[in-house]
Amino acid sequence: MFRSTASAADHSGGKMISYEPFPLLEAYSFLCQKCTDFSVETFFRKMILRQPDRRREYETCCGILSELWQRLEASIPVPIAEVRAFFAPLRQNDKISFGADAATLADILIGDQGDFASERNAAALLQTENAVKNIQCRIMAAVSGAAFPDEPDGSFSAAELFQAVNRSDFPESSKLLLADAALDPAGNIDRLNNMLHPIAAAFSAARELWLPLIEFYRKACGECGNAQRLITLLTGIDLSVRESAIEEYKAFPSVCLFGITRVLTPVPPETDVIGYIGVLQGEFKHAAENSANKGSELSRTLEIMGDQTRFDILCTLADHPAYGRELANLLGISTSTVSQHMITITGAGLVCHKSVGRKTYYSLNRENVRRMITLLCETLLKETPVFASETEGTKTP
Repeated sequence: MFRSTASAADHSGGKMISYEPFPLLEAYSFLCQKCTDFSVETFFRKMILRQPDRRREYETCCGILSELWQRLEASIPVPIAEVRAFFAPLRQNDKISFGADAATLADILIGDQGDFASERNAAALLQTENAVKNIQCRIMAAVSGAAFPDEPDGSFSAAELFQAVNRSDFPESSKLLLADAALDPAGNIDRLNNMLHPIAAAFSAARELWLPLIEFYRKACGECGNAQRLITLLTGIDLSVRESAIEEYKAFPSVCLFGITRVLTPVPPETDVIGYIGVLQGEFKHAAENSANKGSELSRTLEIMGDQTRFDILCTLADHPAYGRELANLLGISTSTVSQHMITITGAGLVCHKSVGRKTYYSLNRENVRRMITLLCETLLKETPVFASETEGTKTP
């Protein structure tokens, strides 16, 4: 059923598609998953219930990923408590997931996940040279809620940094971790290096195991043609409004992020959009589009929107995009509650998300909302609605 082939990359007008995953990113993503209650087997059981016609393919994929998980788990060189110190949310009430607004010590030490996509930068991703002030700046940004600075500006002293950490709303255990990272950044980088590299090596050694999954990614790439269309199709993120500031789109496969796409949008002076594409996301999207029953889809969407908090989130996003903590403040709920509801809302296709700097912004997926309204009208009223933007020949932002 699978072909085990891979090539380096395809280029098309500044819109590059690569077919090789990055072992360090895979190790990082795997350890993030270890700090959640995620289970490969449970995930695929749910997928098979939703799309029983894909049972054989999903069981094969589940077998591959379960075996890979076992091999990577066996390669973890430290106790799980140390993994959690680096990869669990610094705020205990935050729920960590890709797309969630939760900071970890590993994020602070790494700084820019876009560097995973650069061979030169990835090689120096966790080097200690000139790291001290950069890490201190990122710690200050984390405890103050400010954007992460690109370069150290020397605008605060060590005493001011420790005062900011102590006054923050982080739990005491996280304050100790941040203080230790500020005092000994080189030691913390070495510990993170020692954690990631054995897992990255185990991932590389398992190449023949995970290589067949790349074919699902290759198929999605072939249907889209270039990285920009691939990222837009899988995420619903429209970057056309920022086209003048973007020089290149880059798409890379990720095995450990198999059902998720993480998009890093450029913050000046950066100009590249980077997409880490879960190797199975295109297959999941295609299967859902082909096999979903319209009636059950409509019923499920209405059920999701029937929850008052979810409906309030959608109404807020109808006015303007917002990031997780901003939504929490506007609605008077916790960030963990926002994250939990976002998993459901995003899974239903009602919301899009994109990363801007260190924040993940959510916005209403207007195209899907129109589609659901159309489906509701066709089901109950037996007529197709005409939206104002269609009659006026304009595009709703």
